[in-house]
This record gives sequence, structure tokens and C-alpha cells, in this order.
Amino acid sequence: MIEEKTHEVSINKVRRRWGLIVRILASVIMFGIIGAVIYAAVVDVCARVRARQEQILLEVDHCRTAYKEAECDPPTRRQALEDFCLNTEKCLSRNPFEEASHLIPILTLLGESFNSFFESMSTKTILCLFGFVFVPLFAFLYLRGDNRAREDDKL
Repeated sequence: MIEEKTHEVSINKVRRRWGLIVRILASVIMFGIIGAVIYAAVVDVCARVRARQEQILLEVDHCRTAYKEAECDPPTRRQALEDFCLNTEKCLSRNPFEEASHLIPILTLLGESFNSFFESMSTKTILCLFGFVFVPLFAFLYLRGDNRAREDDKL
């Protein structure tokens, strides 16, 4: 009887240890996948911000050329080109690093990144990705609840 009880206790210890190992492994896999997706999104957004900055720099360079060609310097400015010259001056005063780094463009770029990320995947790939994220999560929650139920039975 005593041997049977100690054997049962040792089996319960092994089950709890394996449950803990499975939960830790599931958590590591889940956080690893989530971290990889977040890292990829951040890298993609940074690349898109740099591309937007370069685009704005090209637009400013084009405005600089147009400003010189139209002779928009205040002493040589023609009255007929006043509006064009004022708009070109606004274009020249743009700061690409500030403009491309505001919150709204970054959120837009983040949305574009996620859209392009999921558009390139097949349905099977998306299901597998969610499976790798949610199966470990549900396993973690199930085993956690199972251990709590066993602890309540002991009381």
C-alpha cells in the first residue's frame, strides 16, 4: 500500500515536471514566433521609412531645380510666377526625416507591411503560422488548467 502510494506520488511528480517542460517549450515557441513577426515588421517599416525619406529628398531636389530654372530668387522673381515660387519654397523647406517619421505615416507603413506579409502567403502557410502560435498557447492554458484541477483535487 505504501509502495503503491509512493509510486503514485512519483508519477504525479513526473507528470507535473513534463507539464512544466511542455508549458515552457510552448511559451518559448510562441514568444519566439511573435518576436520574429514583430522584428520583421519593424525592419520592414524602417526600410519603408528610409524609402519615403529618399522619395522626399528627390522631390526637394526637383523643387530646387525648378526654383533655379524659374529664377525664383526674391530679387529676380517675376510677378507672374509668384504663386509657383511660393509653392516651390514650401517644397524646399520640407524636412524628409521629420515628415517620414510622424506617427500616421509609420502606422500606414506598418499596415502596408502586414498586408504585403500576408498577401505573399498561401492559406496553408497562414494556417500553419497561426497553428504554431495558438496551439502552444492553448496547450499552455490547457495544461495550466489541468494542473490547477489536480491541485484542487488534492485539497
